[in-house]
Amino acid sequence: MSMDAERWALIQRLFHEALDRRPEERRQFLAGAAGDDQALADEVSRMLEADSAGASPLDGDLAQVAARVF
Repeated sequence: MSMDAERWALIQRLFHEALDRRPEERRQFLAGAAGDDQALADEVSRMLEADSAGASPLDGDLAQVAARVF
């Protein structure tokens, strides 16, 4: 699955919106925000997990981020 700019912008937006919530609220937020798009929820969840481990996936350029996400 290739990621276009619109999809990446959505992933970034949901990632930051999820970070604004308490950790215990994030899963429910993502379920509602992603709707039927489980792949979207999964991508953002992986990014949140990486961020909580101290390695923010948004610290690199788009090519590096895409390589980690996929």
